[in-house]
Amino acid sequence: MNLGANLPPAYIPPLLGPFVGADLSAGLTALLRRDVPYPFFLADLGTNAEMVLGLAPDRFLAASAPLGPALEGVGLSQGALAGPGVAVDFRLSPSGLTPMLFEGVPARTDAVPAIAGPGYLALAARLLEQGVLDRRGHFAQTPATPLAARLAARVFREGGEACFETAGYRLWAADVEEMLKVKAACNLAMAALLRAGGLATTDLAAMFLAGAFGANVAPADLETLGFLPPGLSPRVRVAGNLSLEGASLFLVAPEARRQVLELPERTAIVPLATGDDASDAFIRRMEFAYVP
Repeated sequence: MNLGANLPPAYIPPLLGPFVGADLSAGLTALLRRDVPYPFFLADLGTNAEMVLGLAPDRFLAASAPLGPALEGVGLSQGALAGPGVAVDFRLSPSGLTPMLFEGVPARTDAVPAIAGPGYLALAARLLEQGVLDRRGHFAQTPATPLAARLAARVFREGGEACFETAGYRLWAADVEEMLKVKAACNLAMAALLRAGGLATTDLAAMFLAGAFGANVAPADLETLGFLPPGLSPRVRVAGNLSLEGASLFLVAPEARRQVLELPERTAIVPLATGDDASDAFIRRMEFAYVP
């Protein structure tokens, strides 16, 4: 029995390589139809970090690193997907930290605390900037300024684990550890691509962040925490849902389908470190600073 006899035709674009899926090949196709400068970096950060370094119209490097669901708010103590009523940012003022909800408004005092991935990164970035968190992800014992001292006073211990709390929003030491794992994997993939392309950060003309996470996270926070190399955040551009844009193109634009079929042969997959080197490379990047 032909179960698909009454279904409409479907088009599945090619994969660029193992774990570099059709969503990225669709997104790259959509991006290349814009006026993009070379060399550029494309990153779609979610459960995996899928990245492409565009060196020229006929030469691309790609890599993928497993991140787990932390950037989507899953597995963190108050984690949630970005949406109404969920904190996606934390802003610092002389009075302390204010959680900002998905709609861009301050959280109400009666709000149920929930934090999206970008919100967790923003909270960690603010605490790192003030010295309440150190580069290794430990809560500092000796804050350097009066404001930092007021923030550090919100750190407590429960069940032997340290936690920072503001307005009911909590950042546990275990949450920090999950963010460090994600940061290390992202850092590892980006550094491998730049090294394989023979490029320094200053050589990049632009970096494009795709997907829902890229639309909500602050590039400056990614740089503060070491996801991105120093000095890159001003060149970061929010690219939107490139995968959906590419999928839509394939339905109506035959030239887009021809273009995506050419991408695998123009793309080299850059393996990340293997064996003992992989463990060492990952562990070296388990800190809130970019490691080349």
